[in-house]
Amino acid sequence: MPLLLRCLALWVAAHGSEMEALISTELLQHQMLLDGPWDPPQQRLRATQPISWLHFPKAGSSFINMITHLPGVCPPMMNITLGPDLFGDCWLIKWYTYYCQAACDVKKVMPFGHVAYEPHPTVGKYSAKRGRLMGMFRDPDQRILSGFHDDVNNLAAVDYAEFLHEDLDVRNCTYFGQEVPKRHILDFAESWKGGMTYQLLVEQPETQTLDPNRTRMTREDAVEAARRVREGFSFVGITEEWELSVCLFHRMFGGACHAAEFVDTLLSFNVSHEACQECYNNAGSQNWAFAIPFLSVGPEHCERSERCDGNAVITGKRGSKGARARRDEEAWFMCSRGSALSALLASECEANLEFLQLGFQKGPRKPHVLLFIADDLGWADLGAHRTARNPAEVQGKAETQTPNLDALIKDGVLLERHYTSSTSAPSRCSLLSGRLSHRFPPSPAGISTPQMFWNPQDNVSGFYGIPRNMTGLGSKLKEAGYATHFVGKWDVGFATPEHTPLGRGFDSFLGNLQSMTDFWSKDHKGEKWLEDMCLNKFQDFSLHNATYRGGVEGAIAAELGCDARVRGKTFTNFGCNEDDRSECLPESCYEETMLLEHAARLIKQHPPSTPLFLMYSSHLVHPPLQSRRSAVQFEEAVEKAFTAAGVQRKFPWTHRRKRISANVLYLDFVMGRLVATLKERHMFEDTLIVFLSDNGGGVHLRGSGNNYPLKSGKYADWEGGVRTNAFISGGVVPAENRGSSFSGVIHISDWYATLCSMAGVSHVDAPAHEANKVLQHKGLPLLAAVDGRPQMQHILSGSNGRADALLLSRTALLKWPYKLVTGKQEFSFWPGPVFPNCSSEHPAFPYVDVFAQKLRIDENESAYLANAMVADCGLGCLYDVDADPGEHSDLSSFEQYKGLLEGLQEELQQLNAEASTADFGQWRPEACWRAFREGGFIGPFVDADDFYTDASRATPRAAAEYRQELIKLQNELKDPAFIREAARAVAARLDAESGVSDCVVENKA
Repeated sequence: MPLLLRCLALWVAAHGSEMEALISTELLQHQMLLDGPWDPPQQRLRATQPISWLHFPKAGSSFINMITHLPGVCPPMMNITLGPDLFGDCWLIKWYTYYCQAACDVKKVMPFGHVAYEPHPTVGKYSAKRGRLMGMFRDPDQRILSGFHDDVNNLAAVDYAEFLHEDLDVRNCTYFGQEVPKRHILDFAESWKGGMTYQLLVEQPETQTLDPNRTRMTREDAVEAARRVREGFSFVGITEEWELSVCLFHRMFGGACHAAEFVDTLLSFNVSHEACQECYNNAGSQNWAFAIPFLSVGPEHCERSERCDGNAVITGKRGSKGARARRDEEAWFMCSRGSALSALLASECEANLEFLQLGFQKGPRKPHVLLFIADDLGWADLGAHRTARNPAEVQGKAETQTPNLDALIKDGVLLERHYTSSTSAPSRCSLLSGRLSHRFPPSPAGISTPQMFWNPQDNVSGFYGIPRNMTGLGSKLKEAGYATHFVGKWDVGFATPEHTPLGRGFDSFLGNLQSMTDFWSKDHKGEKWLEDMCLNKFQDFSLHNATYRGGVEGAIAAELGCDARVRGKTFTNFGCNEDDRSECLPESCYEETMLLEHAARLIKQHPPSTPLFLMYSSHLVHPPLQSRRSAVQFEEAVEKAFTAAGVQRKFPWTHRRKRISANVLYLDFVMGRLVATLKERHMFEDTLIVFLSDNGGGVHLRGSGNNYPLKSGKYADWEGGVRTNAFISGGVVPAENRGSSFSGVIHISDWYATLCSMAGVSHVDAPAHEANKVLQHKGLPLLAAVDGRPQMQHILSGSNGRADALLLSRTALLKWPYKLVTGKQEFSFWPGPVFPNCSSEHPAFPYVDVFAQKLRIDENESAYLANAMVADCGLGCLYDVDADPGEHSDLSSFEQYKGLLEGLQEELQQLNAEASTADFGQWRPEACWRAFREGGFIGPFVDADDFYTDASRATPRAAAEYRQELIKLQNELKDPAFIREAARAVAARLDAESGVSDCVVENKA
């Protein structure tokens, strides 16, 4: 149907009240960011006079016609098409300067009430115009592209800044810049990005928006600009959805659509609509109309360009499946999110997209997403990071068996500068909320059960983990139409139902809610360094979905492969009963095996036509270092690697190193099984796989991780603790990017915005913004906005999307390539290629966790500093981690770096000033009491009466006895001597950690 007829049909159909409500709601929801309730738009807009206009398309001819044809605006021009045929060259300038002032109501035509023509004017006094602003917005990528290829105005001329400040001879339409050479397109993009933000925020501009020397916009500026659009605009149209926006606009004002309003809007200068009609038709049929190139190209490009199958740009005739659009610097036919130019649009442009409704930027099928999180996986625990330059490195590489992960990397992109927090919980909070770790109440390091804390004075942020009113990643992808499932370790809070995976937008959950469990008994018996507030009585392994919310036992456990009784028993590292070593659990009772079976079943039962978001959060290779018996039988593969390298084993196994190597191999098997299942379901080609570790490997001897050649590991701000394994793979990775590596900085919080962007939803957290209104009234800490940035375009183009300061922790800052580390840092050493080995004596883990208190084992300060290998950076150690990734050379004492050091110290202080001041309180006995009532399984304990499927199963007598036990413990905890004695008892039961005592004799495990 022609555009005009479509528009008229919509307008006529809208007169029916039912259809009117339907169309209004649909258009307003999908084209704009206006908050309801939806009063009749005609009444609302007619009352907002005079109207101020905001226009961001390339030329404005169609937009000017749209305004001119409104009733009462330009009566003499109501049925006349404005354009160069009527006014000649430079007609827009002539129209604004001479003709419209005589024919029109100038207040309704001139942008923002300006009395003279000015290209891309700023809004000016926003507060005075709020509520009566009207806007037609445009994708920033396309705005920059069309500006660069505008050969009539030559906006990319090398001297354009000078031209802006000179007079233009309108009568002769002379512009000396037409013959001036253009700047490089990447330089031009850098100067133009953030232009929409500039127009929305700057009240008294020092220069024009198009001036390449104007003030640069920050991410905070862009967030504020997006808020102004949401809250201050009565109408928001979108250039890439022109016909719908125009039709809605006219219907609101009671006008009619004109054919002139659709002339030269979808294609750029020098390209007729007819010349690329096939391109447009192909694009529109796949919902990719927004991606038609707004460029100076001829019909020959339409003939030679290929449609990117599945998830990218379409231009011209269809090519073979998976073909990528050809790129060259002049034509810039690009596959939507993979262009180098897109990569230059930093966070302020990404925030601009928030009010462009990313829902338009979705292809014919959204990709499935498998987000795989490894737990404490060391840098050296990935085959791709192993080298073989000497016998020790050969042995380390031979012991690191990751064939499935290595194969995915060869078909994907290895992310070499992926940063996280140095511990699990802050990293996972960042991943699932998009915030940096300092946005949450500080997590007490070394305490395993702060999830049971609660501050009743603050029911939003007064909990461990992600505050209650922040929107989770699961909710965002569910909003985008995904089926969402979470499998594995949660560890971002569970105090209320809203904190659980179901509350964060996942359709189902199977796993543990706390930071760790015994792999066999699913409780805390395997963590010998821990005595929790519930006296290690309860299991932490639950299933939550639409029909069941409770612990995994009995028939549910059997369905997952474990029909053996585990409750009340203590097991060895290989799943045998401590009291009777001849009684061993089947390997199907191993926690990771149960998680894998459930995840594979989810994939098998999933309809491929619906996008799937599966978040698989492995427990491997986190302590306790427990393994399947069959997993440690991998000597044959190791020996083959030695034989192939022509070297002999240099270091005997230690028990812990062998178990962690076995668990790395089993982790690799898990990924391989998930990939195979996706392929069986014919889903792999439409899947994005994101693999990452939540922090570096724990290099204390209890953890036995290895981050060689990086310094240190988990719990420290050195690279070994915060620079982690990560890669992307899967069928949606462009062919030209496969087998590559990416060295730009990525933070784990960026995946929130990246996946939102790919799914076609905004990463702005509107519920958190609304919650802040109440929190501010109550004087409670406010919720931070999302810090994460969309990174896919940077990954695919090779540009660094985080060149500015990145707060890694409250004691460390990265501003590429320089890194500032402050304060005391434990485990400050460099592990070797084979670590730990039989000569390893340090570092020892210095703490025990007793009743939610971290207590040092070594009461003597000197012993603690030596055993934990503590280094003190004081106010700052400085490293160039590009030139010195191992952090061997501290630059802080060199005079030439003094200014840099002071600048980073100041930035660290400033960023820490934005840190959350929320208090998540103290341990609450309600957590243990609720677990007791729910059959001995950990779960929500605040506002949770309606959460669980089954009612309390405790007998009155048992309940009374346990209540008295909790009361007794609360009273005992008031006595410091009781706590000290309990800590000594826990320390006494720890296994010896030194490599000498852990050494495997004659290679027998």
